[in-house]
Amino acid sequence: PPPHFFFFSKSGRRDHNEVQFNATFGSCLDALAPVFDRNPKLAWIAKQLAEPERTITFRVAWLDDQGTLRLNRGFRCQYSSSLGPYDGGLHFGKHVTTDYVKASAFDAL
Repeated sequence: PPPHFFFFSKSGRRDHNEVQFNATFGSCLDALAPVFDRNPKLAWIAKQLAEPERTITFRVAWLDDQGTLRLNRGFRCQYSSSLGPYDGGLHFGKHVTTDYVKASAFDAL
């Protein structure tokens, strides 16, 4: 099998519940497949990108206008500091999951 297939299958086994991330990662590897086929020594890049450096989950407590305590969960995913400061922002919302944040951060690379 091609070198990039190994990294995609490993990511799928490790993060099998992260459907959005695996789809984004797989499409990127498919696009980079000709590069990896011509120069297999570059396949280590895929291994680096398969896992972010940091994924941060945090909570923010706040009082609404009626004085009710509210809690929100926030996320931040940081992929590579080798190119300079991290890019991206904080994500809040009921629809936001770790899978969504990892896929969005990977897409922004």
